[in-house]
Amino acid sequence: VSSHDKYVALGLNDKHKCAIDIEAQTPKAFALKHKFLASNEEQLCSNEKDATLIWSFKETLYKLSDRKGLIFKTDLLLDAIDENSQGTVQLSSGLALAKLHFLEYDNHFITFNSTFQQI
Repeated sequence: VSSHDKYVALGLNDKHKCAIDIEAQTPKAFALKHKFLASNEEQLCSNEKDATLIWSFKETLYKLSDRKGLIFKTDLLLDAIDENSQGTVQLSSGLALAKLHFLEYDNHFITFNSTFQQI
């Protein structure tokens, strides 16, 4: 479950663990990108829209983990921010991969995973 402003998003899946996030596209994520972008992710982020999408993807990954105190910059990693996005999330028992997707609606991103596999 995720909410932002006047919207609520709910994700359900009976085959694997799932997560969902909704974020408004604002300048805030771009201003704070140095706090949550890994060095290899910096090339993915050229504007406020990219930064908000990356932040939302990482929020989705965070919700998939069973650990508390994750560091967004090192424990939640992305390889792309397009239709082929995949994220790696640190679990208490190792790592997991998640295929990530997004929708845009009314200046918001809704991000969610379609796969979740421990590696």
